[in-house]
Formats: sequence, structure tokens, C-alpha cells
Amino acid sequence: MTHESQGERRKVAIVDLDGTLIDNNSLHLFILYLSQTLRRRRRFLTLARLLGLLAMRRMGVISHVRMKHPVHLMAISSLDDCDLDCVVSRLISHLRSPLIDRLKRLRTEGWVLVIASAAPEIYVGKLCDELGFDACIATPMSDSVATYKEARGVRKRDLAIELAEKYGWEIALVATDHEDDLPLLSLPGIKRLLVNPTPALVNALDGFSLDYEAV
Repeated sequence: MTHESQGERRKVAIVDLDGTLIDNNSLHLFILYLSQTLRRRRRFLTLARLLGLLAMRRMGVISHVRMKHPVHLMAISSLDDCDLDCVVSRLISHLRSPLIDRLKRLRTEGWVLVIASAAPEIYVGKLCDELGFDACIATPMSDSVATYKEARGVRKRDLAIELAEKYGWEIALVATDHEDDLPLLSLPGIKRLLVNPTPALVNALDGFSLDYEAV
């Protein structure tokens, strides 16, 4: 998803969502809203299935992806646009103000702002629109769990490179909190902005002798 025309060579800030742009886990907030909505609408069978998936994930019976795909599908069939607007409002209440201020300054300098997240596209796209970002990279829905590919790690990096090449942009900054984004952070010639980073991420960057700014 993008709001940019082709042909412009502009610097891009790639910004992670969970723990970076917001101080929380967006999928957790999304699932909480979904469960509350199912209960309010008395869709108890669907709610039971949701709770069952969460329980199996917590016990390690199923993988994260095998939990996430049916939840994503459940949300598509259960939530309308008004619901998704409510989800986005909840996410916005968790924005990290210092980072938002930094991104606004980059915007005035002509930078492109891109959210890049493994979170479901169903709400990341709406959040992108609401914040006035230029584009987003997120996990799209698929027909089956076998083809459900999260925008994470190497895949997230490759999608960011593909997007930048398509519009003639230059990836100049990556903001994140997590070591999952090491493939992006390893791109040459970029600025690395760490937002409340995990110790594993700091240790990894130090080990690779990659410079960064922590905020």
C-alpha cells in the first residue's frame, strides 16, 4: 500500500510498529478488541474458537503463525470499518510521542515515512492512513496458513527494498526495537534508530560493529 507516485528520489524512514512506533503489541490490542466485540455481539462460538487458539498458542501446541492466520481470518469476517477505526484509535493512544515528533521533522525535510510490521494488514493500512504515512508493509491475508507469510525478518527487508526500488526511494533510516529487524538494520549506509531496544538487539549491533542512536 502506498500513496506515492513514481519517479521521485526521496529518503525513506522504515519504522517498525510494535514496541517502536507504539509502546505496546498491536496484535495483543487487536485480539483484545476482537474478543470484546465477539462477546458484546453474543458470537460465543467464534469467541470460544478464538480463546481456544490463544490457549493452544500459550501451551505451545500451535505456532504463532497457526494462531495468527485464523485470528486474522476471524477478524475479517467479524469486524467492520467502524470496528477497525476503533482498533486504530486504541493503537494511536499508544504512540511514542518523541518518535512521532522526530518523524514529523523528517517529514518537513521531505522524507518518505513507511510503517513496516509483521502485524496484519487489516489494521496496519488504516493506521498508516490515519497517521499520514506514505506506505506500509504488513502481513496480508492468504487462503491458507501454508501460504500465510509474515512480513518479518528477511522478508520484511526484501519487501522494503522492493518498495523503495519501485518508487525510486532511498532507504536512509530504520527505526526498531527488536532483533527481528537485523536484516533491515544491516543495510549499508543507513541510520539506525533504536527505540527502547531489547538487550539482544544492542548486543547484536555491537557485535557487528554497526553504529546506532538509541532513544
